Amino acid sequence: MTKKKQKFIELKDWVFRTFIGIFVFALIYGSITYTNHIGTFQYKNIIVKGNKFVKTEQVLEKINIPENANLFSINLLEIQDQINHLEFVNFANVSRTFPSSICVNITERKPIAYFESENKLTVIDETGEILSFNDKVGEYYRLPVITGELLSTQEGMNPESNLLNIFNLVKYINSEYKTFYTNLTKIEVKDNLITMTSGYFRTNIYLDFTKPYNQIAILKEFENTIQEHRDLTDYQYIDLRVPGQVIVKERRARQS
Repeated sequence: MTKKKQKFIELKDWVFRTFIGIFVFALIYGSITYTNHIGTFQYKNIIVKGNKFVKTEQVLEKINIPENANLFSINLLEIQDQINHLEFVNFANVSRTFPSSICVNITERKPIAYFESENKLTVIDETGEILSFNDKVGEYYRLPVITGELLSTQEGMNPESNLLNIFNLVKYINSEYKTFYTNLTKIEVKDNLITMTSGYFRTNIYLDFTKPYNQIAILKEFENTIQEHRDLTDYQYIDLRVPGQVIVKERRARQS
C-alpha cells in the first residue's frame, strides 16, 4: 500500500470518527433541549423517608427549590447540608428520582439517655452527642435519666469525666442487656455508688462505680437463674457491691 493511499484511509477514518462524535453530541444535546422544552425532568415534588421523630415539615422547611426547576440543576449537596443541620438528624442522603422528584432519606440520631443537671434535662445519643430537650422529645423517647455527681455537659465528654464513664456503661447495657435497659428509669451517681432504678416497682440495683461492668454481668446471670420463678421486680433492692455475693431484699407484697 502506497503512503498516499494510507494517508487517505487515515483521513477518511478520522473524518468518520469526527462525524460520529458530532452526531452523538448533537443527539444528546438535542435530547436534553427537547426534554427541557417539554418539561420531562421538571421538578415537581419531594419524597421524605426514614424520619420518625423529625417531622417531614421540618425537613421541607430546609429545602428551597425554585418552582419549575430542572432536576439536573438542583444542588443536592446543598440540600443535604441544610437538612444535616437539623438537631436530631444524623445523616441525610438526597438523590434524584426520575423523572421529577427529589428523594430525601433520613437517618435519625438514636438517643439512649437523658442527663439531668441543675434541674435541666438534655439528651445524649449513642455517639455521645448532646442534644436539647423539650416536651416533644420527652413524649416520644422513654429513656433513663442520668443524674448525680457528674460533670456538666458543658464540660464535654472528656476522658476524665464521670459522665463519659456512665454514658459508656449505659451504652453497654443497651447493647448487651437490652431487657434491663428497656426497664431502666434512672441512674444516679454519688461518690462510688451507682444506683440504677428499674421498672414500675422501682427496684434499686446498687453497683460499685469502679467495677460496674462485672456487676452488670452478675446481675444478668442472676436474672437468668431466677427467671422461672421470679423477676427483678420481686425485689426492693439488689446489691452487687460485695464480691461474690448478690444481696437482695424482697418485697413484702407486690402492689397491684
